[in-house]
Amino acid sequence: MTDREAIARFEPYIGNECYRKEFQEACAHAISAIKEREERSKGCEFCGAKLYFKTTQYARPLLAPLTEVQALRDKLLDLTGEVYVEIDAGFCPMCGQRREGSQ
Repeated sequence: MTDREAIARFEPYIGNECYRKEFQEACAHAISAIKEREERSKGCEFCGAKLYFKTTQYARPLLAPLTEVQALRDKLLDLTGEVYVEIDAGFCPMCGQRREGSQ
């Protein structure tokens, strides 16, 4: 049963005078919990973003750059001494949800 189906099953009980007030409140609470779970499963705005950390490199690389992108990184390194390294995080740093591709 999907979340949408579960919500559809609970909705007829809310506002129906045949059922006790406590039961109606329980159904409304269940619907709000299911909707909240749906929202959390979508993740936040940072879930798909690449993560980098900044390091300081004091020596130039020994190998010549193979691509134009690497040549630009080497120029940036010469100017600033900073290197940005991409990390493969298994979880989102903001909401804690497991990221795609992690085990």
